[in-house]
Order: sequence, then C-alpha cells, then structure tokens
Amino acid sequence: MWLALALHLFMLRDADLLKLYARLPGRAVWGRVLLPREGVSAPAWPRLRAGLLVAFGVVYVTLSLATARVELGAGAGRWAAALQRYAEPWHVFNAYHLFAQITRVRIEPEFAGFAAGAWRTYDMRYKPGPLDRAPPIVAPHQPRLDFMLWFYGLRARRAPPGYVRRLLTQLCEQPARAQGFFVTPLLDRPSHVRVQFWRYRFTRPGEAGWWRREAAAPELVVACSKGQVER
Repeated sequence: MWLALALHLFMLRDADLLKLYARLPGRAVWGRVLLPREGVSAPAWPRLRAGLLVAFGVVYVTLSLATARVELGAGAGRWAAALQRYAEPWHVFNAYHLFAQITRVRIEPEFAGFAAGAWRTYDMRYKPGPLDRAPPIVAPHQPRLDFMLWFYGLRARRAPPGYVRRLLTQLCEQPARAQGFFVTPLLDRPSHVRVQFWRYRFTRPGEAGWWRREAAAPELVVACSKGQVER
C-alpha cells in the first residue's frame, strides 16, 4: 500500500511540495540539500533527482526482464528466478492477471445428444466445431459461455463446474432454452447427453479444412433420466 501511495507523489505540484517542506523539522538542513542556493550554478536536487531516476530505471528494467523470463519460460537462469523471488513479496513487478501465461493447447468440449439409437453432435455457434468451418469473427462481442468453456476444456479430467452441469441439465430437460448457444437443432427428449474433448490445431498450408483434431480426454456421459454422470 505504501509503495502505491508513493507513486502519487509525482502528481504533486511544486507549490504542494513547498508547503510540505515548510512543515519539515530541520528545514535548514533539508534546504541545503534540496533547494537551489545563490551562487551555485548546479543545485544538488536536479543531480540527485536524475540519479534516482536512473537507479529506478535500472532496477525496474532488470526486474521486469527477470519476471518476463520466468513467466514465459524462456530458459530463465538462476539470477532471474532469484530476482523474481526477491521482488515478489513487494508486489511491484507482477504478471498481468489472467493473461500472464497463455496456454498453447486448445482443448474444446463438444456436446451431443442420444436418441433413437444414434448420437447427434451439437455444434456451438462460437466454437471451432466442424473441421471445415472458419473461425467466426465476434469482436467486440464476447460470447460468455463459449469463453468459459475454453477453461473447462483445460480441466477436462476434473468434475464439471456448475455452469456446465446447468447446461447439461437444460440439454436433457429444457433444450429449447439452450438452443441459442448451438447451430445444430437440439433433440427434444434425449436419453443421454455427452461431452467429448478434442484438442484442436489449425491445419498447415496445403491441408484441407481449417482444423485438425484428436481426442484429448475421456468423454463424459449423462443419463438424462437419472442425472448420473458416467465416464
């Protein structure tokens, strides 16, 4: 907190600082150091300020580079890890919130319903889906459910979070309420719903389609009549 408050000192005007100086004990001593004196061509304060700025810049750049090397995994040496451990408790050189590290693996959940002895895949509007479908342009809109399902795919082997359980319940009991999330018409009364997990990659130049994919985790099947989850 004190370090954050200290940054606001640079927002004060010279008149504000002079008012604070007038209240300092031992003003004569501080005046010889900070204020220009008659007959002195280069007062001490500009030199001191320049030195402090240079020192701060060196420390800031060094710690920022060390933190970046550790967070990005760019072969950080012992010096970078040691500097980050030293600076971390002060919370002045931090990685940026959610996007400090971006995963290089794209695991997407795919939903399906079962009826009349066959599975029907439900293609979502803003997910990769079919391998020959181009990625949609959605900006500045951010489809919230599709965005949250990105993180569900990264934790595919764990129990489904609450919003996924609610979606599965709607696919079983009230598919009309969930239809807006999907391009494919949903089955009215499926006996089971399923979640499969696929690792998506863009195709290489010369390959057909936009995507290629492979199974990434065990599928999850829900019996609609019992509400039981099976793997």
